[in-house]
Amino acid sequence: MFKNYLQIAWRNIISDKLYSLINILGLAIGLASCLLLFIFIEDETGFDQQWPAPQRTYLIESTYSIPGSEPQSFNVAPGPLKHTLLDYFPDQIEVTARLNRQWPIVTTRNDIYEEPLYFVDPEVIDILAFETLRGDLASTLNDNAGIALSEQLAIKYFGNLEAIGEVVTIDSWGVVKDFRVGAVYKNMAHNTSIEGLTALVKIVEEDYVETQSWMYADWGGGNNLTLVTLQPGASAEDINGRLEQLVKDRVILPEFIQETYAEPQDWIAFLARPLTDIYLNEPGRQTNIAIFTSIALVILLIASINFTNLSVARSTRRAKEVALRKVMGASRPQLIMQFLGETIFLTAIALIFALVFVELALPAYSQFLERDLVFEYMGFNTLVMLLLVFVVGVLGGFYPALILSAFHPAKVLKANKSAETSGSVMLRNLLVVAQFAISIALIVCAIVMFAQRQHAMNMEVGYDKDQIVMLHGVGREPVAQSSRQKLIREQILKLPDMQAATYINMFPAMANNWQLGVSFNRADGSRYSQNTHFRNVDEGFLDTFNGEMVAGRYFDINIAKDIRPDFQQLMQNPDIRQINTLVNEEAVQQFGYSSNEEILGKELEYQFGDITIFATVVGVVNNINYRTVRERIQPEVYIFVDYGGIGFLAVRFDGSPQKAEQSLLSYWQQNVPELPFVRTYVSEVIERDFQGEQKQAQLLAVASALAVVVSCLGLFGLASFTAERRFKEIGIRKVMGASVLDIVKLLTWQFSKPVLLASLLGCVIATLLMTNWLQAFPYRISELWVFISCLIASLLALLIAWLTVGGKATKVARATPIKALRYE
Repeated sequence: MFKNYLQIAWRNIISDKLYSLINILGLAIGLASCLLLFIFIEDETGFDQQWPAPQRTYLIESTYSIPGSEPQSFNVAPGPLKHTLLDYFPDQIEVTARLNRQWPIVTTRNDIYEEPLYFVDPEVIDILAFETLRGDLASTLNDNAGIALSEQLAIKYFGNLEAIGEVVTIDSWGVVKDFRVGAVYKNMAHNTSIEGLTALVKIVEEDYVETQSWMYADWGGGNNLTLVTLQPGASAEDINGRLEQLVKDRVILPEFIQETYAEPQDWIAFLARPLTDIYLNEPGRQTNIAIFTSIALVILLIASINFTNLSVARSTRRAKEVALRKVMGASRPQLIMQFLGETIFLTAIALIFALVFVELALPAYSQFLERDLVFEYMGFNTLVMLLLVFVVGVLGGFYPALILSAFHPAKVLKANKSAETSGSVMLRNLLVVAQFAISIALIVCAIVMFAQRQHAMNMEVGYDKDQIVMLHGVGREPVAQSSRQKLIREQILKLPDMQAATYINMFPAMANNWQLGVSFNRADGSRYSQNTHFRNVDEGFLDTFNGEMVAGRYFDINIAKDIRPDFQQLMQNPDIRQINTLVNEEAVQQFGYSSNEEILGKELEYQFGDITIFATVVGVVNNINYRTVRERIQPEVYIFVDYGGIGFLAVRFDGSPQKAEQSLLSYWQQNVPELPFVRTYVSEVIERDFQGEQKQAQLLAVASALAVVVSCLGLFGLASFTAERRFKEIGIRKVMGASVLDIVKLLTWQFSKPVLLASLLGCVIATLLMTNWLQAFPYRISELWVFISCLIASLLALLIAWLTVGGKATKVARATPIKALRYE
């Protein structure tokens, strides 16, 4: 019997090639899209699952309490915590290790680089998995002068993997040492929250005790990723419950904050978080996963609706077959089984085509997402594919099987015609409305997301972001000396097309925070106290970032109070703690002053360590969106510093970036040969900041296009079916004088009604989704854009429907009436 069902299913596929092609192709596109999106989702949710004991591996998070603001949490911890954890939880922690990411100067026999690498404890190889390609990784990480390179860096430095024995010199925080390559390991997979595992060097605390003790020996330096693997059966909840007591018992308050905090627990707290949760809990990550999961399910739903719709339409022509089978003794369960088997068989064929599409698309898909994605056919994915075939097949075949198996043979056979219930007609129309409503909603979302991204990318930030380049390394020795920094700035400004230059501590367009508590007495006697953003500037800041003084004056290097002394001077001499400062317009409003002039001469107090600084406002700067455009412009206080140790030099140039870069490179090689030339354009930073939204919008656009294609395939199939069923009617209409245009209008309008209804529903859904999505952006497009997008999507859907149905309708309308009426 099963063999007979397969033969009948295959004959039906062959006998109606157009229907079969449309059904299989539409479903294959939907299944392939769904599988590709689930490959991405599986990769997103699989971060840090590849380690030896992922369910027992935790990262220690530090939370600092800051007076006047909310506590701030970081994924790093102080250096002494590692040894303290092992001592405090000897029976619960199996192993722990620190990873300290640094950007030292690396010198090889061929070149010089500014390279991110990790100083680590040797135990890191017991927590993370490294595949050694050359040498001995364990002995290398136990060697104070050994370094392990990834294959990426080995090829970059020495041209091949045969790097064992090569020497590299590392200059890190003033500690210069030679290291011999003892191992080369395979590049780490992309799906880990620990970025940049390209080189490993053993932590030697003694090297930094005298000059940089905060890195590993002091509780004041929270800059180490601290990983722990628990003993089997140990409880992370129990450890987290005792970490507060550990802080009370073991943490020593750093000297510079002892006047601010009475007890260590008032200052810091620790929490063990599963390493597998770190990536997933990044801002927006779970939202993206939810979005892509929804898109995958929506495309699959559209494909399933299309499959069901065509199955329902085609099944009405098999009423006689069902009636004859019943006359010959077939039972209703047998008929249901037959129809469900046919749809599952058809779905299985579509899945085979879908897998071919996936394999063809996967290389380009991986390149687009910048990931090495692989589709595994065994294991969980096999279960998913079988489940998809079963679910889609049952959904597509259940309704036809249920209705057809209920036909009464006498009613069908005596009429000598096919039977179609009003319920099947209504169901088909509802399914058309559903799939087009989803398609239109996707198109609207794609248009709005693209428009928002373009708006954010092109909005005015207060300066010309396309004409500023950041030079790295100027905060390193020996360039970090004040005299050398001044000389470099003066010489660069003499180069052709260089307009202005300023030393800064942080990249523009990045959400880095340097906040201090600001307080002062208002005119009404109340006390203002709030954490506020601070920024170090020099005499070139305004010209480089298009700043303007809207009230008061700018800093003057000849006025002693305009320059903030360094920390040591402030500690030794309380008499110099009175300085001048600037604020931006946003700060004037935030502080409660009615005009920019009103704040001039007012005195602000802020804490610099445990020192109170009294700053008199002498000027107000216009609002410059120096930070990411994802955030509103914040109140800012500007402090004038006279060079020395500042990390980046921002240079404004005129003309083409290529010409400016070549000029700067030539200068750098001649005048700063001890450091590599590393530059970053501000426009590149902003572009990277929106890469996620760009890819998301592009994927949504592709998904929308696929949804429309699948919907139109279904519409074309239904138009073909309808035209075939109304062939005689059309012939009679032509005999009665109807023109080709009249016939086309008749058939086109029949399908326009559900598309118009779908437009209304789709636009309502998309409007609700997009107005809510836009609320997350402080600077966003007008909600009028949502209405315009709805109009564009609706017209586009209607036009596509007309073109899809109109072609088939025209062909049928041009047919000679005698072909339709010759048997009557």
